[in-house]
Amino acid sequence: MSSSNKTILITGANGYIAKHIVKQALDAGYNVVGTVRSTEKGEDLANLVKTDKFSYEVVTSLDQKGAYDKPLKSHPEVSILIHAASPLDFTVKDPLNEMIIPAIEGVKILFDSIMENAPQIERVVLTSSIVAIGILQGSSVVGGPYSEEDWNPITIEQGAKDNFSAYFASKTFEEKAAWKYIEDEKPNFSLSTVAPGLVVGPQAFEEEGNAGIQASTSGFISALLKLTLSDEIPSGFGDFVDVRDVARIHILAFELDSAKGERLLACSSAYNYARAIEVIKKTLPEYESKLPTGSAEALKPRENFFNTEKTRRLLGFKFIDIDTSIADQMKQLHGSKNK
Repeated sequence: MSSSNKTILITGANGYIAKHIVKQALDAGYNVVGTVRSTEKGEDLANLVKTDKFSYEVVTSLDQKGAYDKPLKSHPEVSILIHAASPLDFTVKDPLNEMIIPAIEGVKILFDSIMENAPQIERVVLTSSIVAIGILQGSSVVGGPYSEEDWNPITIEQGAKDNFSAYFASKTFEEKAAWKYIEDEKPNFSLSTVAPGLVVGPQAFEEEGNAGIQASTSGFISALLKLTLSDEIPSGFGDFVDVRDVARIHILAFELDSAKGERLLACSSAYNYARAIEVIKKTLPEYESKLPTGSAEALKPRENFFNTEKTRRLLGFKFIDIDTSIADQMKQLHGSKNK
C-alpha cells in the first residue's frame, strides 16, 4: 500500500516535535489524524497544515479509561499510530500522581483501546526520551556513553521527589510499561520507540517562528538571547538533536521493517549552551557584543554521551549538524520578530 492510502494517528499532535511529524507525514503523502486537547488547538493546527488530508479528534485526558475509544472507532482507516502525547508540566504540585502515574497509565489505556477498537493498526511508535536511557542530574547528562540497550536506573520513589526527577521517571516507566504490554498481551501491532536527545531547531510552520516553546530545549536556546555580557551561561549539557531529524526517525520507525521492536536513539552530537551562544553570534552578528562568552573548556567539542551506532545502522541515517539546527532556529526566530 502506498503512503497516499495510509492513515496515521498522531497523539498530542500540536506539540513541538509532533507538528514536525504531522508536516513530514503529510508531505510524504500520508493522511493524518491528530489528537489534541481542545477544539481550539485542533483548529489552529488545521489552519497551519491547510489540507483535507488532515483531521483532528479532541482527547482531553491522556490517562482516562476509554479516552482514545472514540478517535479509534471514528477512524477505521488508521493503520499506524504515533504516541507523541505525554503529561509534561514542571509546575505540578504532586509529581507522582500528576506526571509519573498518568504517563504509565496513559500508555496502557491507549494500547487497550487499540486492542479493543482498532485491530487493523499494525505499527505503533512511542516518543520516549534519552532520560529513559541515561542518567541526568538537573539538565546535564552524567556518565555514558549510553546505548539503546541501557535504562535510566531511577526508581518511582526517586522520581516522586521533585518535578525534574518526575519527568525522568515518567518517561522511563512509560516506555517500560509499553514494552511489558507487548510482552504480556502480544497485540497485533509491533512497537518501536524513539528517544530524542535535547531537541533544538525551527518550528514546523513559519507562522509560529516566534512561538515560545515551554519545557523544550529549543525554548532554552531562544532564551539565551536574553542573556547579557555579565550573565552566567546555563551549565546544562548533553547530546542535542534537530527536531526535523526526530520527526524523520518517527516516520522511518514505522516505514522500515528493520525498526520493528527496536528502541531508536535520536542524538546528533554532544553540545552545551556556551557553544550554542557562539552559533547565535555568528548567525545574528548584532548579538556579538551582547552575549557572554564561554570558557575555553566549555567551547571544546567532546565525545557523545549516547552511542547511536545501532540506530544509524538500522535507519541508514545522517543527522543534521547542530550548528545548522541552532542557526536555522535563530534565523526563523529573527525573521518572525522582524515581520
